[in-house]
Amino acid sequence: MKSKQELEDGYHWWITCIPDKIDRLEELLPKELYSTMDYTISSLDILEKFLLERFTIQDMINESELRDCLACYLGVVYEKNISQARWYVELENEKDAFYGVPILRVPNKLTFEPHSYITTLLDRKKGNLLSTIIERHKKYLDEN
Repeated sequence: MKSKQELEDGYHWWITCIPDKIDRLEELLPKELYSTMDYTISSLDILEKFLLERFTIQDMINESELRDCLACYLGVVYEKNISQARWYVELENEKDAFYGVPILRVPNKLTFEPHSYITTLLDRKKGNLLSTIIERHKKYLDEN
């Protein structure tokens, strides 16, 4: 098991590499798809449709680089659309479900873990799971 310091260092490195990982998507995805990735919530429906057409959950688990790069993009879309959200890593409570994992959160209100949603969308097969979640979070914050 990694030490708390290794997890913290890994988290900071991962956050620093987000722009590079999103740039890497240009090489990993078809050009016509990448050109639609404008950080809007609606871009997630296009991305989700593509992923549903091309990947199974097992395929995505095996494609760890692609999954990580997609999680970066999803996280940035979330961050741009949920202005109160900030990247965070839980390093105090080892029993926390997100211990050592980069998440976005609005303290005392919402938590969003982009890595898990990449495989969840393949399980649910909705075509708009990602956009629906972000829209629900926006609505919740507007009402509270």
